[in-house]
Amino acid sequence: MGIVLLRDWIIVRANQRLDEIFGYNTGEQIGQSTRIWYNSNEEFDYIGNIIYPEVSKGKIDTHEIQLKRKDGTQFWSRIS
Repeated sequence: MGIVLLRDWIIVRANQRLDEIFGYNTGEQIGQSTRIWYNSNEEFDYIGNIIYPEVSKGKIDTHEIQLKRKDGTQFWSRIS
């Protein structure tokens, strides 16, 4: 399972499995915006505008969404 710690949509920490899932070298994602995972600005904005406000209130939200790896290939992911 990939695990990430975010601060204002910037990747602060990521476990090795998350790097493997997205095709990055260990630690390569640190300091980058999560925008690198999304296929479009619309998807990124949807997560930011719809899900983040709920999560910031302490609620747990789960969605299935298509994300992209470093090489541009897409995959379905369940995010919580």
